[in-house]
Amino acid sequence: PLVFSLHMFLMTAAGDTFRMADFRRWLRQAGFGPPRRLPGIHLPATVLHARKK
Repeated sequence: PLVFSLHMFLMTAAGDTFRMADFRRWLRQAGFGPPRRLPGIHLPATVLHARKK
């Protein structure tokens, strides 16, 4: 996570990364249920799934 955060800081205009707690809060505020990480997907990013309440 540290190297990724440093890369984002140096290489993007916003230069920010977000914690899982941030995503949970945003989804809850938008009316979604708790997210879950999708297993078995081999990407350089995490894939979340949440359902609208």
